[in-house]
Amino acid sequence: MGKLYIYRFLDDFVLIYPTYVLLFKSSGLDPRHITWLLMIWSATSLLLEIPTGVLADKYDRRWLLAGAELIRILGYGFWLVWRSFGGFALGFVLWGTKGALTSGTLDAFLYDELKNHKRESEYEKVNGRLAASGYAGVALALALGGYVSSISYELSLILSMMAVLLAAFLMMTIHPAKPREMVEKEKSLEVVIRAWKQIKSKKMLGMIIAYTAVVLGIFGSIDEIYPLLFEGLGLGLCLVLN
Repeated sequence: MGKLYIYRFLDDFVLIYPTYVLLFKSSGLDPRHITWLLMIWSATSLLLEIPTGVLADKYDRRWLLAGAELIRILGYGFWLVWRSFGGFALGFVLWGTKGALTSGTLDAFLYDELKNHKRESEYEKVNGRLAASGYAGVALALALGGYVSSISYELSLILSMMAVLLAAFLMMTIHPAKPREMVEKEKSLEVVIRAWKQIKSKKMLGMIIAYTAVVLGIFGSIDEIYPLLFEGLGLGLCLVLN
């Protein structure tokens, strides 16, 4: 599992993360535009959650996880060369797509890998260690991201792309998990339609999903605004944390 731990660390070691809101501001965007960008990011992840979940049960999860990283690299590339609302929005659409592709896929990949080695009873323990690896990547990115961005946002984006590229490469060196046979027998569209029908038929389930999406979206958006607050307090880029 060592490679998977390193993959998770690199996946979250995104140096641009603590300062990308300031990148938007330095490129001429006002708070209204930045809010719209964060909404686009959240909406993309939410809308693609079910369709991408179907893909994770039908196709090689290793390719999906590695491909998701390449999609995110493309998004950061747009931020690097197209520093306007359109470029940032497109980058967030790609980043949101990556998030939807990996949100459940990594959990399923881990479980099937453990099951292939008759270690599925260790899932909670290994998944906890995997999450800790991700938190370590985030913590280091938050600690270093401001300093790197103070040198240049371009350097921060390039280093972020390199970390994500390494994560994709590392994922491709791991043996793939087997997809579930149950979903292999169904068409993707049929699975999506059936999922939406279940949500529609069970009002409580729909309310829980809507409540969770709204609450997490609001608090998540507020959290992303902290760098603007730090900057308003007169802190330099090297001291900015998200």
